[in-house]
Amino acid sequence: MTATLFLFVALLGITGPDDGDDDATREPAVLDTCMVSVIQRADVPAQAPGLLVSLTAREGVQVEEGAQLAQVDDSQAEAVVTLKKAEAARAEAEVRNDINVRYAKAAEQVADADYQQVVEANKKVPGAIQATELRLKYLEWQRAALQIEQAQFDVTLAKKTLEARTAELTAAEIDVARRKVTAPFGGVIVELHKQPGEWANAGEPILHLVRLDKLRVEGFVDAAKLGPADVDGKPVLVEVRLERDRTASFEGRIVFVDPFVQQPGGTYKVWAEVENRRENGHFVLRPGHKVKMKITTDAETQPAGDKTAP
Repeated sequence: MTATLFLFVALLGITGPDDGDDDATREPAVLDTCMVSVIQRADVPAQAPGLLVSLTAREGVQVEEGAQLAQVDDSQAEAVVTLKKAEAARAEAEVRNDINVRYAKAAEQVADADYQQVVEANKKVPGAIQATELRLKYLEWQRAALQIEQAQFDVTLAKKTLEARTAELTAAEIDVARRKVTAPFGGVIVELHKQPGEWANAGEPILHLVRLDKLRVEGFVDAAKLGPADVDGKPVLVEVRLERDRTASFEGRIVFVDPFVQQPGGTYKVWAEVENRRENGHFVLRPGHKVKMKITTDAETQPAGDKTAP
């Protein structure tokens, strides 16, 4: 009895520490010094050369994706659109015009009737119609029949012309649209490179746009403690210290794990994408902030080196 009790206590001593270790693995991995940076930023350019006639953008203003920010002079491009619309309308009218086809069919019926008439007359009185005249009547009938095909072919050509004019109109409208400077993504305008009245070349930046509603948080993980599969795709909680000793938290997820371990130090870089928010009209989390990032590793259910496909 005593020996059995002793064995039972010994077994408890063996298994107890392992359970404690499993609990520890479920604790979030804390990266104390992480840096906040932007995911998207762009110098938004003019797509076509011209005089900058208007600029609705202002520094510090939040704009939506697709919003018009500036206008390059498009008066000549608009004139080309007007011309191409007229040409396309004319081509469409020619496609709808079937007068030549109807006339050719009517003429073919008359020519056919004339030919059949002389043929019947020659049957009743052989030799009454000279062979030369008979051949001429047959030729007139065949010419009328071919005129139907020619009229139908002209309609086909008119349809192709309409396609070409429509394509030219589309190209002209695109040329007009290229003179509108629009936001490629939602963001905050942080700098203006041009002012109304200045000339803008194609590709020359008009303004600088930065996305702030979603930011990147970069940090370094100790490779001796956690492997890539322990952190890849895991949820994170980012904590930042603000003015007047305030703190704020933001949720996100690890989206990148650097495959290289940096030496010396034995760490590798990770970054998370974090949803930002506004307070009093301004974004709380800002590029350049130094923050703390807690990664929920879930090592117990997904051990390192055994990553589960999403």
